[in-house]
Amino acid sequence: MVHRLIDNIRGLGTGSAVLHIGAHPDDEEGGMIALLSQKHAARVVYWSATRGEGGGNRRGPERAEALGLIRTWESLEARAVDGGEVGYGPFYDFGFSKSGADSLRRWGTDTMVREIVRAIRSVQPQVVVSRWSGTERDGHGHHQAVGMAAREAYEAAGDADRFPELGLPAWRASKLYRSMARDWQPGEEGAFGIAVEEYESAGCLRLDTGEVDPLTGLSYQEQAHRAVSHHRSQGIAFLPEPGPYLFYYRLEDSRVPVPSHEQDFFTGLDTGLTGLPVEGLPPSLRARERLAALAAAVDGAVAAFHPLDPAPTAHHLLPYLDGADELLADLARAEPAPVAAALSRFLGGLSARCHAVVAACLRLRVECRTGARYASPGETLRVDVRLWNGGKEPAGPTEVELAVPEGWSVRRSVRPDTTTTIGPAAVAFGFEVTIPEREPATTPYWLRVPRGPFAYAWPDHGPEAGQALGEPLVSAHVKVNVRSRPLALSADAVHRDTVPGGDRELRLTVLPQITVAPREQLAVIGRSEAEQVIVLDADVRCLGAAGGLVTLSVAVPAGWILEPASVAAAFSRTGESRSVRFELRVPGGTDAGDYELRYRMWNGQSQDAIEVSPVRIGPTLGAAKAADCVQEAHLVRPAVVGVRVVDAVFIRTLRYGYISGIDESIVATLGRFDIDITQLKDSDLQFGDLAAYSAIVVGPNAYNTRPAVGAYADRLLRYARDGGTLIVQHQTYGYDDPALLPWPARFHQPHDRVTDANAPVTVLQPEHPLLHVPNCISASDFDGWVHDRGLYFLGEWDRRYAPLLASHDADEPPSAGGLLSTSVGRGGYVYVAYSLFRQIPAGVPGAIRLFANLLGLADVRVRERAAQLAEVELFSTLTEEELYEAAKIVAERWVDAGTVLAHEGERGQEMFILLTGSIDVLKGQPGGEPRLLHVAEPGEILGEFTLLADIPRSASLRAATDSAVLVVRSDAFTGWLESQPGFSRRILAQLARKVVAKDAVP
Repeated sequence: MVHRLIDNIRGLGTGSAVLHIGAHPDDEEGGMIALLSQKHAARVVYWSATRGEGGGNRRGPERAEALGLIRTWESLEARAVDGGEVGYGPFYDFGFSKSGADSLRRWGTDTMVREIVRAIRSVQPQVVVSRWSGTERDGHGHHQAVGMAAREAYEAAGDADRFPELGLPAWRASKLYRSMARDWQPGEEGAFGIAVEEYESAGCLRLDTGEVDPLTGLSYQEQAHRAVSHHRSQGIAFLPEPGPYLFYYRLEDSRVPVPSHEQDFFTGLDTGLTGLPVEGLPPSLRARERLAALAAAVDGAVAAFHPLDPAPTAHHLLPYLDGADELLADLARAEPAPVAAALSRFLGGLSARCHAVVAACLRLRVECRTGARYASPGETLRVDVRLWNGGKEPAGPTEVELAVPEGWSVRRSVRPDTTTTIGPAAVAFGFEVTIPEREPATTPYWLRVPRGPFAYAWPDHGPEAGQALGEPLVSAHVKVNVRSRPLALSADAVHRDTVPGGDRELRLTVLPQITVAPREQLAVIGRSEAEQVIVLDADVRCLGAAGGLVTLSVAVPAGWILEPASVAAAFSRTGESRSVRFELRVPGGTDAGDYELRYRMWNGQSQDAIEVSPVRIGPTLGAAKAADCVQEAHLVRPAVVGVRVVDAVFIRTLRYGYISGIDESIVATLGRFDIDITQLKDSDLQFGDLAAYSAIVVGPNAYNTRPAVGAYADRLLRYARDGGTLIVQHQTYGYDDPALLPWPARFHQPHDRVTDANAPVTVLQPEHPLLHVPNCISASDFDGWVHDRGLYFLGEWDRRYAPLLASHDADEPPSAGGLLSTSVGRGGYVYVAYSLFRQIPAGVPGAIRLFANLLGLADVRVRERAAQLAEVELFSTLTEEELYEAAKIVAERWVDAGTVLAHEGERGQEMFILLTGSIDVLKGQPGGEPRLLHVAEPGEILGEFTLLADIPRSASLRAATDSAVLVVRSDAFTGWLESQPGFSRRILAQLARKVVAKDAVP
């Protein structure tokens, strides 16, 4: 585009580079980037510490590293609109962090400082702008971490003794600014671009990005809003509109004098080439004078520019290239070496950009095309290089070379069209490139080595570290003679073709001839004394051009039996796929622990199989396919399946229901534990027989993501009151609505959460059955957790809830609202905010054991009430089986001191069995206070005669203390009696003895 070309020409005469640093790909302030890169022709680089792998994804299913790739592409799209560039740190977005200290503890303070230093020394900015302040106003701990490290990195970048291992010359930026904008998330309300009196009074720098760019006719902020809307995975969208739009910045440090009120970032700076650091260089070098001459050449080029014929501009810039080359040659021999090296790096970057600008002005273009999008090890592919001349200036190639990885071979094609002129305006060169047999599959540079928990592994040296995508596998480098002056042009090797609605260019990618994709990466089974069978399904795909035959097997632990021992698959062409299945017999008595299954294959040689997972985006939202994607990369890993044997016991005699919420795989992961668990549909919530399930589990955030769950919440609570066990995993704000909970509770804001997966966990009620049946939960069950402990803990709750566990992040008080249990009528309710939805799919044994106990609570609660009934004389003659059935009709109720449970003279519908506390039995007196007949103690039955004979109560019942009672309703009791005729006779005998022994009590 013409406006980009003129900006690039102007940029050759300026030393005003700006580094903007943030934590995530969408933290940037695009209006500032557009203003500086276009109005000031400054080079602006936005550096993100992470690639945003821990965020959400509204465009597709990709998570983790795959999402990081998508967000990298989105950032490149955004910068293509606002004129900036993109750089990255090696840090992995591990999810929400509460504080900068927490983030730096994981990432490492020195490492964060070092990587920002790397960015400063690479970009060589005059100005560093931190998006974040390093304080709590930044919100997310990742934001705070970058802000906290910014000042030290700004200082350290200019100290040659700090981080020499980076291999980059020290560089002293002149100014450090911090944005005054606070944190904001898509969907939140916010006031953007308005005047803020507080910042005006404090003397903050104000930039108005609503200024109109004369080349595009749009304001810089309109362009920025179009740019930021490319962060589609984050659901970001702004409506571009003209008008003032203000940003504020606080100057934290300046190494040059500045007035109290600055006009822009460059106030007080020499932004021309003469402002580059030359202090200490020998006067004989005449560095500043020669830089001024380069700037003058740029001024002439700008003055000569005409969009319809930019060639005269190129002629003004040819002396610029000569002068830059000469100065670079002299700097290579100059002292002091550190100063010369820093200037050489900056000037070398300008020279490379000038070659590209001259070529654009002369309408010279190099293309490097591959005949295929993919290639496999051992194959030879054709690469065509074309030099296009769309201008009038004679230009002939003097050198044409291909840059390829070490070990690749390149030879000029012997075909007749090797140097044939294609029409009067293009010259073509053909090459044949052979790929080594052992060439690894192509994957983004930061993914070549398995990452650590909080950062990628990449080399300290080399050009790729910090780049958005890294270097291409193959690139063409052409030297063109223009007016006796060599011009260097280059192009990445790409495959170009059409897609629905347009065309695309994709870099050459090396992929294995055969790939193996196991259907699952982790198989979780329970420890058993019996033999178990694991079915292993995998998709085998041929990517080689010639097809072939492969024999596949799986390396398994000693004593495990694989059937069949191997499978052969034949392919006649590229793109074909086959599904293969093995059955693996795991011996009974296999110890709990981790085991590895490694796919092996033979196709001429024995080797480990490779799994290749494509990551793609298309021109629109939604999943993209190979045929219509416009960006593509591949995640590469060994074709390995882990087997985790877990010592966990489930109660398999019960039937369970599961209401899914957000996308997770708890039910699928537990599929080999022989649990009767049914995924409930919306129609089940509306019309289904919920009583058919002993326990129902509500998935994470289901009340928010599935409208039917909230709409039929009353049915779920009624299910619990009628004897079911309702287990609710974490829900978001709004779930503390009284209509959704059995008893009052509420979230704190912000909600309590524990972000450290290794945070201490304290057992608050060690004897609670949920921690003992069927698995005894101990401290070791909280080892090996991933990502976090939990989120959306309840902050406050009614005393009828029993908090069972407490956990907390460092320097915070314990949060006990992550696991709450209570009785609800005849059933029970549990709120569990511990992140089982992350832990169970990861095969964390303790989380699986805890989930088994949650499911088993339905059985435990009935048995616990059966034990309580066994202590009551009325039920003491029942067998264990009869007690279990009787317990199902019993409800539990908490009553405060002073609460009246029954009134004298009313017809009773309930019988009470006192569990804890005491209850006064009161007889009314004419015209006076009621007389105390009796104080009931735990274990006593109250109201059985009224229940059985349907007669008015002869006394009132009032709680003398806070008490808990078991409640038996007459309809439930009558129905149970009808099914227990033997018990009917025994209960009549006991009641007769009670009448004889003492006056009846209601």
